[in-house]
Amino acid sequence: VTAMSGGTGPDVAELGTTWTAEFADAGGIDDLTDEIAEAGLEGGFVQGLLDPAVLDGRTFGVPWYAGVRSILADKDVLEKAGVTEQPASWEDLLAMIEAIQASDPDLIAFPVPGAAPISMMSFLWGAGGEVATEEGGTWTAQLNQPEAVEGLTFYSDLALKHDSSTAAASTWKETDALASFQQGKVAMFVTGSWVPATIRAEDPDLADRLVAFTVPAKDGAVAPAVLGGSHLGRFTETAEPELSFELIKLMVTGEFATRWAAETNFFPGEQAALDEVVAQGDDLTAVFAQQMNEGGKSYPVTPAWGQIEGKKTLPTLLSEILGGTGVQEAADKAAAEMDQIFGG
Repeated sequence: VTAMSGGTGPDVAELGTTWTAEFADAGGIDDLTDEIAEAGLEGGFVQGLLDPAVLDGRTFGVPWYAGVRSILADKDVLEKAGVTEQPASWEDLLAMIEAIQASDPDLIAFPVPGAAPISMMSFLWGAGGEVATEEGGTWTAQLNQPEAVEGLTFYSDLALKHDSSTAAASTWKETDALASFQQGKVAMFVTGSWVPATIRAEDPDLADRLVAFTVPAKDGAVAPAVLGGSHLGRFTETAEPELSFELIKLMVTGEFATRWAAETNFFPGEQAALDEVVAQGDDLTAVFAQQMNEGGKSYPVTPAWGQIEGKKTLPTLLSEILGGTGVQEAADKAAAEMDQIFGG
């Protein structure tokens, strides 16, 4: 941001997907809509990753790479509990959890990490809820509406009512859930598409027992899931706009997109490259890619989102619910905070 305001920015920059709209609104990066079309790239990217690059109908960033979250489990634990099939609904997921609890009461069947609100989003969206919606240029928080509250309630009830989690998990980050899984204390958990490769490098025996499932929606096998990653954008101050766009094209398509995915364990943003990664990958890769293709979703695409992240509105919401605040009360508070930010 400092470089942008001082006119000393790079030609091309990596932008986190939740920040692209803010940079575009500030006039710091170029509108690439026409160049993307002229290059024949229109329609060639994973839609869920392209969406947060679009502001007011114009595209300001090109999808580079992303990660998505699904459920990872220990196959041996599931086989012992007699539950090995993809859950097709929340009811199925709860049945899996209860079977694991009955099979091994000492295991944490499904942790609800209090410092990992990204996992929460699949349940909020999976009930048909939204974080916020835009009408006539005005954004309004929606996470205190009935569908969103239903999703928040189901997710938090896994810990508070069904004892699928543990009290300590109320302060866990995603890395804490992973560590407990690797220690054999957790049966299954929501985690990122890059994690199986990490486990493979650190614990090959556990890696051989991994199985993945898409996070289910209330009444479907694939819930929306946060598609977090990066775009490539071109700074408006560049002296080489054409060359800069050529660099972007080189990085986000074809061989280099596929190589980047292989070397970083993230998914490419180009659909053809993603399809190639899936074709070359294993069953775990296919599940995470399905979550990305069918459920990939972004946070509200508004320049104000950075402020909401800065206020930690969503982490606070989850923390308060797990701490005993009523879901509706906590959601109302979070919605009011968001609306204040949206209103400037």
